[in-house]
Amino acid sequence: MTHHAGNSEPVGGFTRDDVVAAALDIGIDTFTLGKVARRLGVRPSDLRRAVSSREDLVSACLERVTSDLRLPRAGLAWPDYLRHLADALWAVLERHPGLDHTLVDLPWAYLPFVPVAKKSHAALVAGGLGPHEAYLGLDYLVATVLTAHRRASAMRAPVEDVAGAQEGLRGVDVATRMWDERFGQPGASFGTEVRDSSSPGGGATRTSLYVRRTPGWRAALSRTRWRSSSRGCARSGR
Repeated sequence: MTHHAGNSEPVGGFTRDDVVAAALDIGIDTFTLGKVARRLGVRPSDLRRAVSSREDLVSACLERVTSDLRLPRAGLAWPDYLRHLADALWAVLERHPGLDHTLVDLPWAYLPFVPVAKKSHAALVAGGLGPHEAYLGLDYLVATVLTAHRRASAMRAPVEDVAGAQEGLRGVDVATRMWDERFGQPGASFGTEVRDSSSPGGGATRTSLYVRRTPGWRAALSRTRWRSSSRGCARSGR
């Protein structure tokens, strides 16, 4: 992969940093060189002075994101370190829409995160885990956070190409409707809410998925049973 121009070196009125910032603003998984050029008010061909290709620009974006990731402080016991690391990963995914898709779908996207992974592994070992268990813990945590964030993003995103969909309908709204239609329990529905995780009246917020359970929800769920088959688990109603 060929890299062009230093981060802060002006090239044709803009820097490589400017190009990276524009790409991240658009979305790391959706930007094109044409969109970035329009954002900067230049021609697509002008970007070649700062980046050699879209792949080069994605790599630069991932390096920027890596520097944005705030690792937990050293000296924590390994369970506490993993909890704080999960929060840090979620926070950086929230700041950079599309990052979860890029990390899952792009085979080499993890490379800029290798130094961060090594630091986290050392912290987990220092916190009481064995070297092998620390690698497994990191792998499981990253996979879980990425999968959960992709699902949460889909639930919050507007829905397109759904018959009879109302304007502004989100994934969570469709899930709620499907839940109600399946189980016949209006109100026993999926949803999203933002809860203040600090003191009342201020501080950081956390977006979470929840299920409101109304009277009768257990009876509704009991109408669905799971059975094993040679093809795995299949769901059937009775």
